[in-house]
Amino acid sequence: VLGMIGAVLMAPPERRKRVLVCAASNRAVDEVALRMKDGLWDPFRNRMEKVSIVRIGREDVVNAELLPFTHEAK
Repeated sequence: VLGMIGAVLMAPPERRKRVLVCAASNRAVDEVALRMKDGLWDPFRNRMEKVSIVRIGREDVVNAELLPFTHEAK
């Protein structure tokens, strides 16, 4: 999943898109967000790149590490 997300986010600027990640559980969304919060591997530049993430959902069920990335915190 992260590879597919990275391929879209790290594409050349003229082909770059936003990505909405949805899952059947809050835990699944948190898992993807936790893996993305420190950046994604950019195979075109051969390095880690920071990505902007916003975690949308009820704050009482969001992983504590992701609270700074919630819509309410931004």
